[in-house]
Amino acid sequence: MDWSPIIAGGVTGLLSGAVSGNLIQYVLDKKRIKHRRRLEFIEYWREILNTQPLIYSDIIENSSYEILEELISLQVANKLRQIAIKANETKRRLNLEFEAWGEYECNLGLSDLYENASDEEILNLPPLEDPVGDLEKDTTNQFVNHLRRELRRLEKKWGLL
Repeated sequence: MDWSPIIAGGVTGLLSGAVSGNLIQYVLDKKRIKHRRRLEFIEYWREILNTQPLIYSDIIENSSYEILEELISLQVANKLRQIAIKANETKRRLNLEFEAWGEYECNLGLSDLYENASDEEILNLPPLEDPVGDLEKDTTNQFVNHLRRELRRLEKKWGLL
């Protein structure tokens, strides 16, 4: 009886099994790593969006915003750019007006009243006018809402839910 075909077949089977087993393990590890990175990315951005106080310019200046911008839909990325451009132009105009006219008329004297007022008295005072601050808050809210929706969409797309 000739054992050489049996031994050759056994060796070939062992080698192909070892190679295919390692290849399968490599592919599975690669998928696990990709899945973990995606989870970390989503968690990182959720943490940023839940940070207070947050300003839209802080979001844009974040080093990983470019990566996020490539992942979100083109329509939302363009909308966010337009919101930022419009807010920056408005902020620049408001700052020029402030420099030209000094204190806003509606804010004259209110800051002194707020400093000396009790908590109950503050409720009865008119709101302090802060157009730049209000603009930043509104723009930030728009940014955060859009990005939260897009993160949710990415989670669904990546199968993380």
